[in-house]
Amino acid sequence: MNIMNKMTFSTKKIGRVAIKNRLVRSATYEASASTSGYVTDKLVAFYEKLARGGAGLIIKGFTFVQPNGRAFPLMTGIHDDSYIAGLAKIAKIIHEHDSKVFLQLSHCGREVGPGGWDGEIIAPSPLPDSVSKKMPRKMTVDDIKETERAFVDGARRAFEADYDGVQLHGAHGYLINQFLSPHSNKRSDEYGRTLENRLRFVLEIIEGIQEEIGKQIPLSIKMNAVDFLSTGIQEIEAVKMAKTLEKAGIDAIEVSGGVWDAAVKFKPFAFPPECRRIRSIEEEGYHVEHARLFRQHVKVPLIVVGGIRRLEMVETVLRENIADFCSFSRPFICEPDFPNKWREGKSNDCECISCNKCGMDVTKAISLQEQYLGVRCLYKEKKSRRKK
Repeated sequence: MNIMNKMTFSTKKIGRVAIKNRLVRSATYEASASTSGYVTDKLVAFYEKLARGGAGLIIKGFTFVQPNGRAFPLMTGIHDDSYIAGLAKIAKIIHEHDSKVFLQLSHCGREVGPGGWDGEIIAPSPLPDSVSKKMPRKMTVDDIKETERAFVDGARRAFEADYDGVQLHGAHGYLINQFLSPHSNKRSDEYGRTLENRLRFVLEIIEGIQEEIGKQIPLSIKMNAVDFLSTGIQEIEAVKMAKTLEKAGIDAIEVSGGVWDAAVKFKPFAFPPECRRIRSIEEEGYHVEHARLFRQHVKVPLIVVGGIRRLEMVETVLRENIADFCSFSRPFICEPDFPNKWREGKSNDCECISCNKCGMDVTKAISLQEQYLGVRCLYKEKKSRRKK
């Protein structure tokens, strides 16, 4: 290991969990579970490849806490104890390669994509989804309490499956973000109107998890620094949220941004700002400045995601104390072993060009047969065919 990457490959704790380096695999949709949401051999192999590639922390992708929270087909569920055994296989294989694993708990709310939940859709407010155009039913207080309990039970199951931590998906327009954002939360009761009330849903989930499993494993959250909508969360309000979440006991925050409602404004369809191609280091790290702002107000470890492609950028983020970890989604789809290559001095950047062709276009209806191929790098597949 040369001196350039000494911070990247140093150990850092989240809660009581020591992570061997600062490279995090950010949670994403894998499209590799069974039709009922159970872990498959293919999914276990997917995560073994990531762990073998050298990631310090792997966040197991979007795991729905209720059947009506499934956004797309072949997603993993955690809404019943029968899912624990399969999820434990993933934790076991990751631990065998000296990596740590958190499980991301999520619910899509009104953001139901093609092939997702086909029953009644629920959300904080009855606002149609901009992509699917489907109208959700406004959640009653009983619905809210039931869903909060599902998140708590999901955390308990993750703990029983030997995960090192849990992440709440509070970003990208999914249910927790729908409660947090003034764009999607139009309620007039104790779960709406004010910032304090919009935080109530996630704070009650945090409190419930702490009552259920205490501080035995760290609890983190992925949240938006900005929704990229004039009517949504802005940076100043996000900082206030982060401070409240830290006070409530959150052990780490992954800083992200964007919602699907903002994405429809981009032509071609793009999730702002992630879908642009990364051509230079100046175009990298489009949430780095958001993390820098958060750092001024919270002390818990920060994870920053968003277009980071070079070791130089990671070292800058760490050296300037902007964040404690850098997380990657698409680069790990393209090149699961880039952490090992960086550590061994074989490369200093990722092959990923941010073309966003990660196996499928989830905004369009596609066959289940295509889904079974899973998320993968079509860019590399195309290059490989050309060589042949």
